[in-house]
Amino acid sequence: MNKQSLVFCGKRKSVQGLTLVEVIAGMLISALCLSTALQAYVAAVGVGVKAQDSNVALKVIQSDLEDIRQKAQEQSDCSLQTSQPSGYAQKLMTNVLGENPATFSDPSTPWVVLPNPTSLPSDYQIDRKMFVDNSASANTTNLLQIAYKVTHSDSGLEITKLNTAVMPDAAMVCP
Repeated sequence: MNKQSLVFCGKRKSVQGLTLVEVIAGMLISALCLSTALQAYVAAVGVGVKAQDSNVALKVIQSDLEDIRQKAQEQSDCSLQTSQPSGYAQKLMTNVLGENPATFSDPSTPWVVLPNPTSLPSDYQIDRKMFVDNSASANTTNLLQIAYKVTHSDSGLEITKLNTAVMPDAAMVCP
């Protein structure tokens, strides 16, 4: 009487339960679903960490940019007016920020490595590049172009970057 059903008085009564094949199939499906969910979780954690690193880097960039904007506001003295084609933006770079005047109009200027603040992980490097676009087509001789990038110093992987421009207050106040 090893059959799955028993015969009692001409009626068949089936035996309830799962076969070994059904149990193994269920476990296999569960394992596939669980592994997919764990992969998604690990990917989400990785994206979260990357976003947090990018956020910290952007705060450091914002802090440096606010320092530059503060110095640009302080430079409202019209006596700094220059006859050079780069105007007040060039004066901001030389008089206030101490940047090399040879790189004023060259967008391929090399990156300057900034000191690494304590809020940024020690294996990250923050770079800044500044130039004045004084080409005839640009007509922006009072705009100081600033580019930032934060990279992982070991792998060279770019964490974040930001491009912006600052106009000294003197460009708006002075004739």
